[in-house]
This record gives sequence, structure tokens and C-alpha cells, in this order.
Amino acid sequence: MWTCEQVIGGALDVEEAAALYRASTLAERRPVEDSGRFTRMLAGANLVIVARDEDGRLIGISRSITDGAYSTYLSDLAVDSAYQGKGVGKDLIRATRDAAPQAQLICWRPRRP
Repeated sequence: MWTCEQVIGGALDVEEAAALYRASTLAERRPVEDSGRFTRMLAGANLVIVARDEDGRLIGISRSITDGAYSTYLSDLAVDSAYQGKGVGKDLIRATRDAAPQAQLICWRPRRP
């Protein structure tokens, strides 16, 4: 089981967040090894939802930028690989939508060759 909650991105433990990005494989496409840049990346998002397991361990994150009225750009969705396929990502997306219900959710997707 897990819970989702909205947090301040700049208040997250950067090492904990980086470990999650690594465990999700998103670290392959994000600057987690550049601590200063990664810290600014987390702090610059104005809508951050995290998922934590029953022991309080960070198992997922949805990092977005929104105006709250028209658009929410969901730029990162990371779920620990041990929890993938169990609904954590869906819950994070649902909580992101709920946090800005009037805004259209826009998700980044890589181009397929």
C-alpha cells in the first residue's frame, strides 16, 4: 500500500529523490548526477506529488509545472521499478489532475523512431 500527497519540490531530500529516479530508470534521462541542477529541477516544479509506502519510503513522484487554470505540464513520472505495474503511476497522475482540476494535463512522451 502507498499514499500520495502534494509536497514542495524544494523541500524534498535530493538524495532520496535521486535514488528514486535511479530505481525507476528515469535517471538515465535526467541530470541526477549534477546535484545542483537536479536540486533546481525539483525546486522549480510548482506541482509535485509523491507516493510513499507504508514505511514512508519514497516510491514515486510526479513533477509538473502548472498555471492551475489552463495547463499542467507533467514532465516527470518516476516509479520505483519494484512498484511499477501496481497502480502507483496511475495514482500519481490522478492526484496531479486533482490538484489542478481545471487545467488540461499534458504529458511528455519520447518520440518513437
